[in-house]
Order: sequence, then structure tokens, then C-alpha cells
Amino acid sequence: MNAGTLLMSAGRARTSVVTIGRSTAFLARIGQDGTVSRRSIERGLDSQGAFFARIADAIGNHDRLVILGQETARLAFEREYVLIYHRPDRLVDVPA
Repeated sequence: MNAGTLLMSAGRARTSVVTIGRSTAFLARIGQDGTVSRRSIERGLDSQGAFFARIADAIGNHDRLVILGQETARLAFEREYVLIYHRPDRLVDVPA
């Protein structure tokens, strides 16, 4: 399943899909009106925590969030997102 399929199957909920890498994150968001926005976020010299905080800020408080990427980075970002927004119920699990 790719990010486009995940976004289109989300219906009218505000949904984000993020792919986390060591130095770059790719983010796609779909709004309630169906518009899709895409962007990449570079880590630069940021610590992992600062990088994850910038990604979480870019995502915002969406209804659903799909996190893709290498397992260690994905799990670390899931924890950071839940720490910030206190909403683990918004994380959508995608089978590997």
C-alpha cells in the first residue's frame, strides 16, 4: 500500500502520511475538502528530538496519521507524536 492509496482511502477525515528517514521526512496531508499537500522536511543539524518536533508541528493535530519508514525511526517518532498530542488513537497501523 502506498501513501497515495492511504490518503485516498481516508475519506473526509484530515489525514497525514509521513515517511521518516534518517535525514529527511516526506509528508503528505489531505484536508477535509480533499486537497492534498506534500512537503519534505530536512533534519539538517537538528537533534532527533528537534527533527521529530518539527515533523509533528508540520503534521498538526490531524484525525489520522500513518507513519512509514525504518522501524526504529518510525517507533521513535510515534512516541514523540503521542507525547506531544496525547492521541495514540490517531495512529493508523499499516501492515508491513
